[in-house]
Amino acid sequence: MNGEFGGFERFRKEFSQAAVSVEGSGWAALTFCPLTRRVLIMQIEKRNVNVYPTYKILTVLDVFEHAYYIDYKNDQAKFVEAFWSIINWNEANRRLEMLRKSLFLEENKKYNILKYIIREQCGSAGGILNEL
Repeated sequence: MNGEFGGFERFRKEFSQAAVSVEGSGWAALTFCPLTRRVLIMQIEKRNVNVYPTYKILTVLDVFEHAYYIDYKNDQAKFVEAFWSIINWNEANRRLEMLRKSLFLEENKKYNILKYIIREQCGSAGGILNEL
């Protein structure tokens, strides 16, 4: 959070803003981009038009009216504020660590395949190949 958002409070403010500014119905989500390895806030609305398929969702806040109307009536901002007291950070962190581990294993697998191909093509030429 510190690296991406400059601290938790800024993240909380940006995530809350994404949630309350959803047009109509949708979600605010904390996501992970496997290409950049960054956590990002995604606003998902209008039946998923704005979803990036490769981004993995770590945690999500449903801001459809049905999610908050019984307890909060039309006060969506109060509902979003209450979200911060129930969010399951352990689960979000578990998902993030699982994704990071998966990326590491995938990279290691690609590296080993590349190393095998180089060795097969070049034989034991020594030098840099010995360090692979």
